[in-house]
Amino acid sequence: MAALSARRTVPDLSRRCLWGSLLCCFALVIVGTFRLDGTPASHGLALRSSQAPAVQDPCLLYSELYQKYATDLVRVRQLAARFCAQATDQQKGTPHVHHCLTGDLESEVLYLRIRHFKPANVFEVSSALGYSTMWILAALEDNGHGVLHSFDLFETPFPHVLGDSHRGRWEFHHGDMLTTFKPIADSVPVDYLHIDTCHDESCIRWYLHNVLEVVAAQVHPSRPVHTSMHDIYETYYSPAGVRPAAQSKRLPLQEGNQVFEWLAFARAGVHMHTLGAGLGKVGECVRSARQDALHDEAAVRVSGMERWNGDLAASIYFQLMPLTDSCKDCIVS
Repeated sequence: MAALSARRTVPDLSRRCLWGSLLCCFALVIVGTFRLDGTPASHGLALRSSQAPAVQDPCLLYSELYQKYATDLVRVRQLAARFCAQATDQQKGTPHVHHCLTGDLESEVLYLRIRHFKPANVFEVSSALGYSTMWILAALEDNGHGVLHSFDLFETPFPHVLGDSHRGRWEFHHGDMLTTFKPIADSVPVDYLHIDTCHDESCIRWYLHNVLEVVAAQVHPSRPVHTSMHDIYETYYSPAGVRPAAQSKRLPLQEGNQVFEWLAFARAGVHMHTLGAGLGKVGECVRSARQDALHDEAAVRVSGMERWNGDLAASIYFQLMPLTDSCKDCIVS
């Protein structure tokens, strides 16, 4: 019986070794992507970070930008407050319509990044009711340079709120992005990419293939595309309603996992960071810099979304690099 038990154990051990090896390989990818607390590695999937242009530490960068553009931010925050008020009035009585669902901190940082990087062409995937659109256009106007290309299935977001002042600086592409995005991306170099779109699995796979791969295929190593993606660490929709803001651990959920998996597999993202509360030092130092720059204004909630101020639906920021030669279709099945 002992010999029989031993013989039966051998294949069991082999199978366990095989599964153990696979798990180790997966763990290596995850460790290369995250710290043990779930924070993205500061080098942003550093497999190719040496090829990307050097960038300033995000803590120092955002601290300087808050000081430099504090007066402009106060003015744009007032515009944002009027936008949200008008959007609310416009949507009264309309069920299940949400607006201004980005916290003040991330909206301000989006504005600051556009001001700093001064992109000639910004691509916005899913403009919805136009809240992020407003912040991006304000930054381009203040730069006196650049055009925003917004893509959505829905009609033009609140033209009466955005006004006519942005004519010549804003192009809205209405329709299915399977037919609208690539022709524009092929004809106009993408300098900044902002994604805040649907979050189900099929949609995530769709935009990884039809947006990120399309843009990454055109990137030159010396000019990576500055990218921001909303709703990576949390999702504001759930069967039970809004998720609680306070959580002991904030690992990425479905969308974030698939995005990080693609970035690791494609080796296309560098210098990645997030402002999510409890997800590393960048968010902490930016909140401190924001308070120092805006003073009492920092306590005023423009969007009214207290729990979205980097606590839920946290974004990631990174530089999108060219696809590797071996990565022709990097969607991980």
